[in-house]
Amino acid sequence: MSDLEEKIKRAPPLYFLAGGLLLAAVYYMNYYDGGARAEKQISNINIELVKIRKDVADVEGLTSNMAQYEAELNSLAEKFEVALNYLPSQENIYVIIKQLYLEARMNGVNITSVKPSDKLLKQDFYEGMPIDIEFSGTYEQIMAFLTKVVNLPRIINLKELLLSLDTKAGPATTIIKAKGKMLAYRFVEQEVKK
Repeated sequence: MSDLEEKIKRAPPLYFLAGGLLLAAVYYMNYYDGGARAEKQISNINIELVKIRKDVADVEGLTSNMAQYEAELNSLAEKFEVALNYLPSQENIYVIIKQLYLEARMNGVNITSVKPSDKLLKQDFYEGMPIDIEFSGTYEQIMAFLTKVVNLPRIINLKELLLSLDTKAGPATTIIKAKGKMLAYRFVEQEVKK
């Protein structure tokens, strides 16, 4: 046996106990931090958890409002479709004139002159199409005709309407001559700017 082994065998057990305690103390001082590192990790995880919960709450808030936004978008789309029906994009001026003649004939009004203007009144998203018109009929016929024109499924405004009595008509009926300007509108699709 070697010298070292002999010394270890003869050493009192108290030395081993003191050496073990010394090693435990060195380990405790250098490596064991009383759980501070674990507490710091738990604290960081809790902070992350709070952030994740906030993000989840934000997403849930957005998704709960999503149905409301979709309903509002659908409502606006329906209103836009209705507006486009009153403001068609491909409407030709002669289609409008045909509608005017049809309504006049159905209400007993005689259209004597219709002159569409070549000059279109351009705005941001629509164009105005002016029409000079002259017609005659009884008061009731004219009012019924104008009511039908107003109720056409499109926007037509009546401007500068002048009414006068037709002196050539006999005394049995009162015929009114009307002269004015109508303004029909159509939607102009704009190019998307890039």
